[in-house]
Amino acid sequence: MTTGDPEESSSRANYAAEVVLTGMARVWPPGRNDPCWCGSMAKYKRCCAALRSVS
Repeated sequence: MTTGDPEESSSRANYAAEVVLTGMARVWPPGRNDPCWCGSMAKYKRCCAALRSVS
């Protein structure tokens, strides 16, 4: 991973490009039947999506 000052826009742009190139980027929001992004391995619709619809 790249390093740099997170306050600098060039550092953030470089990090974003690296995330995409290494395949670490995630689509947002995840599909309802995809694993939840929080790492619980539950389906998104039964995990964080359910919490999001309550608030």
